Amino acid sequence: MLLPISTVQQAWDNRIRLVTDYALFASKSNKTDSELFMNVDEAASLHVVCERFKPA
Repeated sequence: MLLPISTVQQAWDNRIRLVTDYALFASKSNKTDSELFMNVDEAASLHVVCERFKPA
């Protein structure tokens, strides 16, 4: 199944926003690495999906 390019571009933009927001959150947070792990895992999963459907 092919996704419309607008959907792929939106997913790519969302991934960039998620990673940026997460980096900002982590830098201001006093949480331990284990407490932040779930968010890192989610960001990594999104990264894999977006790399697969990355716009040319």
